[in-house]
Order: sequence, then structure tokens, then C-alpha cells
Amino acid sequence: MAVNATRFGATGADDTALFLKTYTGSFFDPWRETTHFWNAPGNVIEKRTVSFGKQFQYLRMADLPAPDDFTPGDELLGQPFAVDEVNITPDKYLVTHQFVPRDHMKMSHFETLPRLARSHAARLARAYDRRIAILACAAARQTTAVSKNGLTVHKGGNRVTRTGGTDSGGSAVITTPFPASATGAANYRADLRTLRRRMTEDQCPTDPMLWQRPDIGEVLSYDSTGQVWSRDYQDPNKINELSVMKLDGFNVANKMPNTTTNGGPLPDQNLTTESLSKYQYNFLPQAADGCPVAIALATSEDGGAAVGVATFEDVQHHVGYYPEKMSWLVMSFLYVGAGILDPWCAGSIEVIT
Repeated sequence: MAVNATRFGATGADDTALFLKTYTGSFFDPWRETTHFWNAPGNVIEKRTVSFGKQFQYLRMADLPAPDDFTPGDELLGQPFAVDEVNITPDKYLVTHQFVPRDHMKMSHFETLPRLARSHAARLARAYDRRIAILACAAARQTTAVSKNGLTVHKGGNRVTRTGGTDSGGSAVITTPFPASATGAANYRADLRTLRRRMTEDQCPTDPMLWQRPDIGEVLSYDSTGQVWSRDYQDPNKINELSVMKLDGFNVANKMPNTTTNGGPLPDQNLTTESLSKYQYNFLPQAADGCPVAIALATSEDGGAAVGVATFEDVQHHVGYYPEKMSWLVMSFLYVGAGILDPWCAGSIEVIT
């Protein structure tokens, strides 16, 4: 029998417009990139807190001349020595901020201010993680030795390049030199061994920490030599977990940084339009410079590092009500400066054209 069932919740085309949503109490953040270099393991970034100053000077001692063979009674004239410097300047305040209107604060059944404050801190950290990665990759490119008064200050960074990179839509493509196959894994490991040798020839005192892109981690899983995954060679590495802890003289970071294309810190784009000039570099595959697929960072004996960070103010939060806007301002800020400090502590593998 036909009945007249009234759709009493309907308004217009919406059949359930009058019914209420029931808040579950769950308020989630989707996955975001973690920080890799801002609080890097092994203190491979030189970080210090400062209270004043417009530039921060770091001094570097040049290597001394070879000792003289000396006959007692002869005159000592004094051998030359030299001191070099590098300076780091502060950036502008980095601020993340939102205005929350009063009426929505009254109507809302969930809290936004605590959530915003937590998200602010993570977002600021990711922003500087990206900047540190840019500087670290740029430091490895500074491969020219530096001297003063005829004495070697340092031998520069180290970089291994491999041809075959292309550009697609403003992002680097590395599948030709490093395909997901045994060939790609062999190419990558050959470059790693070359990089480690060059860093050793520069007297690198410890095993550097290595960060590699996720697609390079996938390429490495195709290694067919048995030297990466076999317990006969590498007990801590686990292929089913794609976990590599030690590889060809490098300590491997547990988490792989994404590329800037995928929201991570490791650059794979042309970044010459970054807001501050010190972070403006082109990381697309080119004839001389290219896209880093792995970055290695070491710490020198006296605490030096490839990138230095001077901190005026660590992350701070502020919430204030503005009656003329009838809104709350929720803001967090950070006042630091970063710069290339010791290029000899950095090494990279780059894909060029």
C-alpha cells in the first residue's frame, strides 16, 4: 500500500538539512614532513644562542707551513700563519599568524587556539629545516679550496656528479641515472664510495651522517651485491623495513627527507625566487650544478659544521585580542639566522644534465 512518508528533515535539495552533525571529539592533523636537519642527530649543524649583534664571526685557522730543519745557533725568522673568517647574518623574523573572529569563537564547538599554537611550532621548524637543507647542499658545491697568505685554510666541500638528469614541470627527474633496478643501485653505491673517498682524502675524522631521498632509498633496495642487505656484510640493515643504518662508510639517517616538490626540505627545484637571497639557488639538473639526491654532513673535531645557525629568539607564541577587529590574533615567531659555515663538512651526490 502506498504511504505518504514525509521527508521532514529536508530543505530545498538537501534531504537532511535540518539534522545536526554530531562532533566525535576527534580533531586530526594529516601527515606532515618531519624535521631532519633543524635538530639533526650528531650535532651536524652548529647552533648557538646570541643576545645581540648584526653579524656573527667564525674564525678558521689556516694550515701551518712544514717545520724547518734547524741547526742550533741559526736565527729563527718566524714562519707565516693566517686566520680566515666567515660571518653569519640574522634573517628576518619568520612568523606564522591567523586572526580568529569573535563570533566564530562564540559559535564554535571545538577549540582552535591550542591547535593553531601547536601547528605553528611545527610549521616554523619545517621552514628552517628547508633552509638548512638548501645551505647544506650549497655548501657541498663549494669545492674550491680556500687559502690565505699562501696557506690552505680548507679544501672545500665535496660533490660527486652523475649525468642524465632532466627537468619536468620545474622538478628534477633522476630516473635515468638512478633507475629502480640493480643498475640504479650500483650507480648510486659507486657514487657513494667516491664521495666517501674524497671526504677521507680531505681528512674527514668521522663517518658522516647521510640523508637520501625516498626514491633513492627505493633504488637502493634493488642492490643485488648482497653487501647492503646480507647479514654477512651488514647486520643492522633490514630490507623488508627499508631500513639502512650503515652504508659505504656513512651513518644513514633513519628518516628520508622528501624533496621540496613533495613538501620536504631536500631541494630539487629552481629556488632562485626564495624570499631571502642567501637561500636562492637553482637545484634543477644543469651542465655544472644539479639536483642533490643525497647529502652527507660531518662535524669537525672542534665543533665546526657545514651550516651555522645563530638564534636570537627560539619559537615563541602570542595570543592577543584586538577589539577594533573583534578578533584574536594567534601568532608564533622565530628570529634566527643561518649561513654556510664550514663547506668541508658537507658532501653531496648531484644529478646534472
